[in-house]
Amino acid sequence: MSNRNVFVRPENSFWYARGKLIRFIILLSTLCCISFLYFSQKPWELDAHQSNELYSLDNDIIIGLWYGFASSAFIGIVLIFFWKKWSKYSHHREKNLNSSPEIEHIRPTLFWILLLLIILLGGHLRWNLATGSLWWEEINFVKNTNHEILSKDWRETLWMHQKQNECPPLAAAIKISQSIWQTKTESKEFKIHELLIRAPSFILSILSILIIALLVKRWGFSTGALGSALLLAMHPWHIRHGTELGSAGVIIFLTLLGSLWLTYAINDNKERWRYWILFGFNQLILAWTIPEGIFYTIGFSLCGILLILSQNTNFSHRSASIGRLIAANAMACMVYLPLFMPNIIQILHWEPIENPHSSISPNFGNSIGHLLFGMDISQPGSELPSVVKELGQSPVIGSAILLITFFSLFFGIIRTWISRKGAAKLLITIIILGLGSILINGITDTYLHHHFITLCLVPLVIVLGIGFSGILHTGKSKYSFNSLISIIVICFYLYIAREPRNNTQTLPFAPYKDVAKHLKQRAETGEEMQVVCYGFGGKMMKAYYPNCTYAKNKEDLLLEIDKSKKNQKKLTIILGYLDINSNHPEHQDGIPLIKSKEKFHKSREFSSLEPLFKFEIIRSISSS
Repeated sequence: MSNRNVFVRPENSFWYARGKLIRFIILLSTLCCISFLYFSQKPWELDAHQSNELYSLDNDIIIGLWYGFASSAFIGIVLIFFWKKWSKYSHHREKNLNSSPEIEHIRPTLFWILLLLIILLGGHLRWNLATGSLWWEEINFVKNTNHEILSKDWRETLWMHQKQNECPPLAAAIKISQSIWQTKTESKEFKIHELLIRAPSFILSILSILIIALLVKRWGFSTGALGSALLLAMHPWHIRHGTELGSAGVIIFLTLLGSLWLTYAINDNKERWRYWILFGFNQLILAWTIPEGIFYTIGFSLCGILLILSQNTNFSHRSASIGRLIAANAMACMVYLPLFMPNIIQILHWEPIENPHSSISPNFGNSIGHLLFGMDISQPGSELPSVVKELGQSPVIGSAILLITFFSLFFGIIRTWISRKGAAKLLITIIILGLGSILINGITDTYLHHHFITLCLVPLVIVLGIGFSGILHTGKSKYSFNSLISIIVICFYLYIAREPRNNTQTLPFAPYKDVAKHLKQRAETGEEMQVVCYGFGGKMMKAYYPNCTYAKNKEDLLLEIDKSKKNQKKLTIILGYLDINSNHPEHQDGIPLIKSKEKFHKSREFSSLEPLFKFEIIRSISSS
């Protein structure tokens, strides 16, 4: 028996064992957390006699950061104490979710050329909305009534979470984008630049097309990867909601990217930390994006553990992989808790929403329609396209398309399950999380809408792509014939969603920009106008046309009419959201006056993706 040299650290010590860089970072982070707890202001040192009527964001930040760092310090200490459990390495690894041998094969050069063309197509389809006018939720997101986002400091950007539609990572990205534009143009004034504001969402939307192709290709379906990328690039719902300011596009991107990193991490035979760290970072951003995101990260983690347990028989490998998964999530949690704890304190004071948009009935049926085709199943009396309208216009073609869609969906599910059970389990997990979002929303009643479509769009597009590509490899027919059939099937599927997709190419989210452009053209002709923006949507219009005045009700409108007569200017009223204004108690009294044919006439009308967002320019019949 050899004696151990007490003056030399063994190779399996905390400082010398493999993965020492990760352990050193955790140790340093833990020490930083403890230092913050010691030197920072303590929650119990705050003024206890402060009036409850006066809200203080600073207090929430102080309390949230302190308890967040305390939790992170505790997690760091636990990770350091049990480092041998999660930092060990195994031998004779088995393969899981491996893409070899490939089920489908396509030449790499051809694959990348076709994928590039699909990405360019996706960018082209999203360009109109990316550069078009913001709508009222986007304007509120960027610029509050009297407070511009550029004047906000980083504390408010990261930790002001008073509304349900806040998305801190997106707000930070917009602030950076706007700051870069402001620095380059040397402008100190706030100005709406749609593409710059939507740049984070637009870029993530395009990257999602790339990521879904890489993910499905990694699973061995090279042709299916191109099919999935094409379907996502042309899906009307993703074109619209992946481009606008909001969490939907971010969630889709993070869901795809997290699935890709998890696949790489489980399949990495070299036992490298890089993919687990990337997966943990993805979990961090997903949990930070939306309040309920923490539940989705837990679901992904449980799915990872299930995949490791079900596809490995070696105990050493199981424990090593699960240890890395838990450690990656714990490290992400060490960053997440200080980052989001001030927001959690504010979320606890949210009030339930009346009539939330996430009501399961009747909107769940239409959610299925948007998931499959980007439009409602049925919308009686509405101008919007629907599946029922498509069937009514061409019953034979519509029925054939529905049969082809469900057959390809069923075929794709079977093909994925038989060929890649691990991938199928991951997709099932995402669907469960989508259904769970409805449950979370129904229990809390504090979120504007659920994320059923957002999450379930990923597995739907992947399974359809794999199902369509399966036609190429079915039977003993010639490859060229199968290719033709596959292309025809995809074209049939895309045909039924042509109308909602075409609307995204010709209409904006809301016509604020078009209305402002029209008014500026009229002003350039020398016409003297008294422009009044009425009711709901009027204050948002001032962001695009500052020269207008705002009228809240009939009393304000009458004052503006008298003012136009005194100044001898043509009264021009901008009226949008007619249904909302007609039923709103503060605005409805002025609608009969505006709609009076004796005093006013409609000059122009501007349409948008939603009929509710339609705007009218109404002019007085005479200036006297």
